[in-house]
Amino acid sequence: MNEGDSISILKTFHDKLGHAVPREKSVRPHSIKPFLVFHFHVGIRLALRVLAPVLGLFFFIYYFLRWEFFAQLARIVFVEARPIESGLALSVLVFPAAASSAPRVLAGLGGWMRSLPADGRAQRRLASLSVFVSVLWALFILAFFAAFVLAGQGASVVVRVSGLLVLGWAAAGFLLPVENKVLSRVLLGLAGILAPSGEPALLAAACLLVISEDRLAGDLLVKKSGPTVREARSLRFISARIALRSLRFRLILPYLISISVLAASIPFLKNNRFSPAVASAALRTVSSLSLAAFFAFLSHFLGSRRPVWPWARSLPWSSRRKILQDSAFQFLLASPLFIVVGQKDPASGLAVACFSLFLAFRAAAAMREAGDSRLGPFGRVLGEGMILGLCLGLVSWSWVLILISTPVAVILAEKADRAQKAGRWEERHHLSAGDSQSWSDR
Repeated sequence: MNEGDSISILKTFHDKLGHAVPREKSVRPHSIKPFLVFHFHVGIRLALRVLAPVLGLFFFIYYFLRWEFFAQLARIVFVEARPIESGLALSVLVFPAAASSAPRVLAGLGGWMRSLPADGRAQRRLASLSVFVSVLWALFILAFFAAFVLAGQGASVVVRVSGLLVLGWAAAGFLLPVENKVLSRVLLGLAGILAPSGEPALLAAACLLVISEDRLAGDLLVKKSGPTVREARSLRFISARIALRSLRFRLILPYLISISVLAASIPFLKNNRFSPAVASAALRTVSSLSLAAFFAFLSHFLGSRRPVWPWARSLPWSSRRKILQDSAFQFLLASPLFIVVGQKDPASGLAVACFSLFLAFRAAAAMREAGDSRLGPFGRVLGEGMILGLCLGLVSWSWVLILISTPVAVILAEKADRAQKAGRWEERHHLSAGDSQSWSDR
């Protein structure tokens, strides 16, 4: 065999290999039906999941507001509003429905479906079909009201219903992760506003935008699903869940103490006549002191029942994240107190809310800095809270300084968390002298 024959054999083998391995997966015409049926069923299941609560809410509102309210609202949207205003209002109603369905559709595209003979563009169109079918119930309700208020205007009804269908398709593809995400969302967002406006020219422009987006969006980008996604979801709000489980019924005590302080001030404010400025100052002072007591007792229980673990420094969590989690947990627990104050006096409520935000970060720092102190975080938080509360009551604009100082409190709390040693051992024992729980002195 000479060199020419060897070269010819290699070329033949290369050509056969190239024909045997397809370069791109695509949906063939004879296999498109299973894909359409599957994604259509996915959309139907998603629509049925939200249809029952939506209909229940609809009939609940109808029971109180009656049919005339819905008819007048539909007349305002479909008849009296300008074309762009009408399209914007309808988009606000349809886009959230599509946004609730898109994550569920995408959740099933990262597993075995990646091995199916469908390229990224086909997957994108099929995912849009599923989301579109899932929002058909919303489009049907809007089309019903449009036909009701535009009765006798056949052309207008056809334009409106056609625009609603284009709006549904634009909303279906708006939140899908594609290659040209920014361009896709701009085109579909404009199409969603122009399509249901009721103007034939704007509807035609919306159709052109949808077609252009389909050509320019590119492939669907689906992340491969795996155990890491489930682990990340299971760790959401883990710090708050651990804190609530450790506190349990003890969480009632900080509220009782704080409410008792507020309740003691109500007769004082009602039985004496003060000027508005003095009454506001007294309300700020009392509410600040009650919140200081709340944060002091809450940090004390957290410090004893769920202490700051030194080994948490070895976890893949930053100090800022842990500080923000602890502070947000305490701030949200205190929110009912300053919301009640805000209902009586909005200005005092805002001042006390800023005070609570600052004190939440200081409590997070005190839990990490108290160490072997006799008073622990309770004494530090109560002392700082009482001083700041008196200043807030005497100087009405001092809440501005407290709000400006909040980033400094965040930095100090982060510094205290970084100072924790991962290998530190905190021995917990009872002293033998004068302790009834000690067994060593018996």
